Amino acid sequence: MGVWTITGRRFTNEVRLQQASRRAVLATEDPSGPGVLIPGVAAFGRPYALTNRNQQRYVQAGDTFAVAANGHFVKLGGDALNVGVTAMHPNANGLLVFSSLDHLFAGQPDSSRQATTGPITRLETVKAGLFVQDHWSATPTLTVDAGVRIDGQTVGPALDVSNWLVTPRGGMAWAPTAKWVVRGGVGLFADRLPLVMFERAAALDGIVGFEQVTPPSGSARSISTARPGNWRSSSAQASLGIERGLTDETTAGLAYLFSRGRHLARTVTALNSVSADVSEVQPTASSTYHRVPATKTRPLAHEFEVAASATWPNPSHPAPQSAQPRQPTTPP
Repeated sequence: MGVWTITGRRFTNEVRLQQASRRAVLATEDPSGPGVLIPGVAAFGRPYALTNRNQQRYVQAGDTFAVAANGHFVKLGGDALNVGVTAMHPNANGLLVFSSLDHLFAGQPDSSRQATTGPITRLETVKAGLFVQDHWSATPTLTVDAGVRIDGQTVGPALDVSNWLVTPRGGMAWAPTAKWVVRGGVGLFADRLPLVMFERAAALDGIVGFEQVTPPSGSARSISTARPGNWRSSSAQASLGIERGLTDETTAGLAYLFSRGRHLARTVTALNSVSADVSEVQPTASSTYHRVPATKTRPLAHEFEVAASATWPNPSHPAPQSAQPRQPTTPP
């Protein structure tokens, strides 16, 4: 739901409110017995993933105020998002791993896994942001954009994880001639912390639940944790491109895009011993992304156009989730 308010020629205000819910049931047609895995050969039996019912809720609200004066178009406002997930685990499944078919027929597993967790796992994240942005028409051929966002996110209730950042950004568009346009931009963007990364840390923390792993050398308890504190997960982005009008309706362009992610989430083994395995979700991953797209665009009718593009080279490492350039008004 959104409400627009226009006051005079220069002032506008937009209020947005969204609410959604979703329910997912993960079940299996094989309700008894463990799963069986022979690496590279076969996998059958009951899936090892926890059979559960997952309920999610989303509530988002935002407000944007805009004013136009003296060649400036200034926007400022804020937004907030609350996401809650409740997972109900009626039971936990086991997994037997055999190195070969001979070991399977002999009933000699190389290892086994069994997860035990509480009946309900709750996760919640709250995201909030404030922004200000100015679109300045400096001359008839030059426009400049500049802005800054303050973004914050918390993950709980049992996990003390947050992501607070101040993220400036800017861009420009310059038309040296009637047929040429040069565009560029640079900025810092806060990355979101997806709840799926923290599900094991909430369900298998060693108190609510754990996973029992039995390798050939003995038995070990496996638990999951999340590194507490402010993660500062973000991506730095820069772009530069040129466009040329070939005809009145056809344009061609070439651009370079760069993105580097820092303090991104990943799961690593924090402790590996005979008696216990501890895996930790921590902000120690990074990524780098380069892209050189070439495009050609031609409108075929009103509100309809065809665009062809080619990208070289293909990225060897995926970019972070905020890899596409965004304005300060756009939340992470």
